Order: sequence, then structure tokens, then C-alpha cells
Amino acid sequence: MAERDPITADVAVVGAGPAGIAAALAASSMGKRVCLLDEGFNPGGQIWRHRADPAPRAARRLLARLAQSSVKILPHASVFDAYPDAPGWRMIASTPEGRREVTATSVVLACGARERFLPFPGWTLPGVVGAGGGQALLKEGLELQGESVLVAGTGPLLLPVAASVRKAKGKLLGVLEQASQHSLLRMAPLLLVRPTKAWQAVHLGWALPYRPGWWVSEAIGTERLEAVRVSNGTRHEVMECRWLFCGFGLVPNLEMGRGLGCEARGDALIVDESQQTSKQGIFAAGEVCGIAGVDAALAEGSIAGLAAAGAWNPQDASADRLMRKRAKARRMGLAMDSIFRLRPELKALPRPDTLVCRCEDVSLGAIDPGWNARETKLCTRAGMGPCQGRVCGPILAHQFGHLSDSVRIPLKAAPLNHLIPEEP
Repeated sequence: MAERDPITADVAVVGAGPAGIAAALAASSMGKRVCLLDEGFNPGGQIWRHRADPAPRAARRLLARLAQSSVKILPHASVFDAYPDAPGWRMIASTPEGRREVTATSVVLACGARERFLPFPGWTLPGVVGAGGGQALLKEGLELQGESVLVAGTGPLLLPVAASVRKAKGKLLGVLEQASQHSLLRMAPLLLVRPTKAWQAVHLGWALPYRPGWWVSEAIGTERLEAVRVSNGTRHEVMECRWLFCGFGLVPNLEMGRGLGCEARGDALIVDESQQTSKQGIFAAGEVCGIAGVDAALAEGSIAGLAAAGAWNPQDASADRLMRKRAKARRMGLAMDSIFRLRPELKALPRPDTLVCRCEDVSLGAIDPGWNARETKLCTRAGMGPCQGRVCGPILAHQFGHLSDSVRIPLKAAPLNHLIPEEP
């Protein structure tokens, strides 16, 4: 298949979730040529894309504006390489139509986040999926008529997942939240000043069998999940169960930012007031700046899009509103991170034979606790499989404190004929 001509834009936005859509619309409103790249079939990101029901009002409004705008949308586009190309940047993506290249003066990284998994005995059994993955399956039509389902892990996502289980007529056994009840009570003052969020929490959670301070210690089964063992540290129960939707929050997708040389601190790219990273001309918005939810993503996306278009003026009244919205959302994000902090008991759940790297079949006992991240990779190949550490990386960080030592091209898996450009 012949390689198509490169796309030239003033601003390229990677990721079509709330942050990416807001950035693309903001830059486009300034008369800039904007290209929006996303791996999904349609814009909306994980939070808005797979909805059988009508999307929230804010989502419908933004998606309608995007459809009517001049933004060039490149769907099914997995960016696997990016590098400086004076006077801007070049991104190379794998698409069903072949290799595509996009050059732009400025780039906005709105790559979002992925689900965090933590290992426990049996976590690789069929029937055990992430909480977010379970939500996606339900939106795509998974039928649960009368089947027993347990939702577990941590974070606000558990409530809408449980509500979706009920809507799909599954038999909801409970919602296990590893955070303690005492910790969850700290949400009350946050919700009092955010009536919309408070209503959402009450609407989702009032009729659910919610059990704070409990977690799954083992998934039991032979060919697939048959039961789960749960604990609160002192008591233990076994529950017959066909599905377990279990997730432990989100991990920002920093690979592209780090691959471009953007500085990071912890699980977030470092940005200034205009959302610019440490690299001139590269901006970031949303979860790649730290997990903080939709409100932060929308505000930061708008700021980043304006800044990438050279139109950001912090003295404007509209800019002041965006900055205040951003600050409020970020404070909420920090508070939620503290409330749902992972308890130390979770680290003791995996046994020596429990897999910690599914791609390369590496068990916990195969890793010497004295090794660093590079030694673990060299000795076991953990992190070198198809997921390139996206699943096991956070697991190894949680279990051993290992941090990714490098980011290499390709950033994502791609066909060989996409990796190597054709001769002209």
C-alpha cells in the first residue's frame, strides 16, 4: 500500500478525549489548521466514546461543535513515533489505511490514561476484567442476565460500573472499595461545595451494596472465574461469582511525552501556566498532567489549545475563568488521590507463583527484590512484551518501587511496513 502524503497542520492534538477535543476546538477557533489524532473509532475518549445511552450534555455539545468545525480528524491512528522536525514536530501513526505522517508547528498531548491493575492470585482467570474494561464491555452489549458480578478495587469509577451491571440485569454481589470508611468520609466537604458531583454520587450509590474497607484477596476457578475470596483484614468471605470487574484507579499515558523529552514528576508531565511542557511547542492537558477528571481536562485542553495557537492571554476574563476552573478541579484531583490511596495490604496479596507480567509470563517469585527496573527487564523480560510495560509497569512500581528507565520507539505496536517508510 503506497504511503499517503503527509498532513501539514499548525497544531496537532494527540488524543480525542475531553482534553483533546477542547484543545482542538480552541486552536481551530483561532483560525489554525488543526489535526486531531486518536486510536478510537470516534472522538470522545474512553469516557464518552462507547456510550449506548445519550452522552452527557457537555459531551454532546462539544462533539457537535467538533463535527461542524474545520478540525481534521484522523481516527484509528496509533502514534508510534514522534520527533523534532524544524520548525515544529513530526508524528508518525499507524492506521488501517497505512502509515500516516503529520507535521505541525505545535503539539498538544492529550493522551489520557489507562486502567491500573494490581495482581492477586487468580487475577488472570477469564471472567476477571478491569472495572473500566467491564464498563466498556457493557456499553458494547455484554449480556449479564442473572449472572453474578462483583465490582471491586478503588475510586469513583466503581459506582457507575456497578450501576451499569444493574442496568444490564446482572446480579450485583457488591461494590468493594479498598479505601476505609473513615477515608471516604473526607469526601463530604468536597461534595458539599460541588452539588452536581454530590447528586451524581447519591444517584449512583444510594441503592448499591457498598462495602468500604474490603478488597479481593483471591480469584478462584479452573477454566474461568468461579468464586472470589474477599477480606477486610480481619474477616474473610468466599463468594460464588462469574464476573469480577476490578480496577485500582488510572495511570497517565506519559510514553509519548517522555519519548519527546518532556520532563515528568511522578505520574505527570510538568507544565507551566499555559500548559506548555519543558519542550518548546509541546503542550499537555488532561490526565497526562495528573489524574483529575473531566473538568480539569476541559479547562486544560482549552488553555493548551489557545496557547498552541499563540492566542493564550492570561489577562483575559475568559482566561481567568479557565484558570479558576482548572485550579478547582486540580484541588479535587489531589484530594481524591489522597482519599483513595492504595492500602499497604494490597502489596502482600500476590504469591510467588502469581503472574506480574502477563505478556512474558513472569511471576512475582522470579524477580529478586534487590533488582532495579533494568535488571528485572534484562533477567526476566518483564515489560518487554506486546504491552511494553503498560500493564506490568505500574505493578512493578507498586510491588518493588521500579520506575520505567526509558521510553523507546516504537511507542506503540505497529506493522513492520509502517515502521519502515517506503522508498519514494
